[in-house]
Amino acid sequence: MNTITRKRIQNGHRVDVEFKRIGWFHVNEETVFTRTYEVAAWYTNIAVQPGWYPVYQQRPGEDFFVEMPGVVVGSDFTSLFCGNRVGSKVNEDVGKEDVYVLSGWNFQLKTRNEITLD
Repeated sequence: MNTITRKRIQNGHRVDVEFKRIGWFHVNEETVFTRTYEVAAWYTNIAVQPGWYPVYQQRPGEDFFVEMPGVVVGSDFTSLFCGNRVGSKVNEDVGKEDVYVLSGWNFQLKTRNEITLD
């Protein structure tokens, strides 16, 4: 598959945007990636299996991204009030399938050893 389509917001409207595969991202052993959220204390750890994952870009010179499916191996979405824990929501997502999205700037395409361009 050389292209994929994703929904994006442009000028206040949801539109389909096409992205072209420009290379591959190599994961040589099971790797745990951490996704962070708006609340700094929240996170999801996603274990990604070894393999080659497509690198996509909308237009040359723009940011790139890689979508890597995996399994949640840890998470913390504990409620905080003034920085203090007021509830516990730890590891409730463990075992669920999820996707880690790695994104970066165009200049990083040539500096990251894991990326092979087409």
